[in-house]
Amino acid sequence: MNTLSKGVLVALGLVTLASCGGGSDGGIAAGGTGGTGISQGPVSGFGSVYINGVKFNTDGATATTVEDSVGTGQAGLKLGMVATVEWEKDATTGKYRAKSIKYSDDVQGPATVTGATTLTVLGQSVIVDALTVFEGDGTTSLTSLADLPVGRVVEVSGLEDNTGAIRATRIELKGVGAEYELKGIVSDSSGTTFTLGTQACS
Repeated sequence: MNTLSKGVLVALGLVTLASCGGGSDGGIAAGGTGGTGISQGPVSGFGSVYINGVKFNTDGATATTVEDSVGTGQAGLKLGMVATVEWEKDATTGKYRAKSIKYSDDVQGPATVTGATTLTVLGQSVIVDALTVFEGDGTTSLTSLADLPVGRVVEVSGLEDNTGAIRATRIELKGVGAEYELKGIVSDSSGTTFTLGTQACS
């Protein structure tokens, strides 16, 4: 049986930071000035990396981390993953270069479909829409919630709304026996049991 440990305690909320310059472009400072900053959003394209529709040039110096695995390169990123990019803007060309890109899922565990556009994963409410990217495990196809096998583990990436639900930008079906992952605040710790978010863990 998969269990959750106190090693997966807290997910820190990341905000988009803009550098100096007037206006904005997908959370990025606009204008002719250079600068640096940090932005977060779903991966929306490649050929370099597009996040929130903004192009970030990548090169051999771009440090890419996927699920704590450092040096995965751009190939480790997939459409819909909510990634955090540390960038710098060239004052002459106005182009952005990614200094580092990091991705970590929001929750991974057995899914229970609760409605046409809703599911729960380890007690976490998840909402899908027309922009949610679905991906199978290489054996089983997944194109919508209707395809989701009962009790299978999924990896969810998205953005939390004001109700605490995750608005999924990506849902990926994982292989049988995949580990569970949950991030949140620990409460009601007693002996070898505790609550993480709304999920009882041991």
